[in-house]
Amino acid sequence: MSKYFLVNNKQEWDWLMQKFEENSEIKWLAGGEPTSFKPLTYVKRIVNLDEDELNLTYAALSDYENSGLVSTDQIIEVDKLMEGENHG
Repeated sequence: MSKYFLVNNKQEWDWLMQKFEENSEIKWLAGGEPTSFKPLTYVKRIVNLDEDELNLTYAALSDYENSGLVSTDQIIEVDKLMEGENHG
């Protein structure tokens, strides 16, 4: 099963990677710790967590929208997770 996280800026990216790093088993599919990788841009990026393999991949939101493989209701907005943590 996969979870899809929408990131829109560096703060959201860093927050999400820190959460993944708390589970030492989660790695990038290409190798490396979650916080070891920095994309060229942080705007409208989808980070895919494969919960079975504990691997991370990422791509542009448009790649997922164009593929039709993921519906918008499957995408978790990181800014909402951050708000919930700060107000919860």
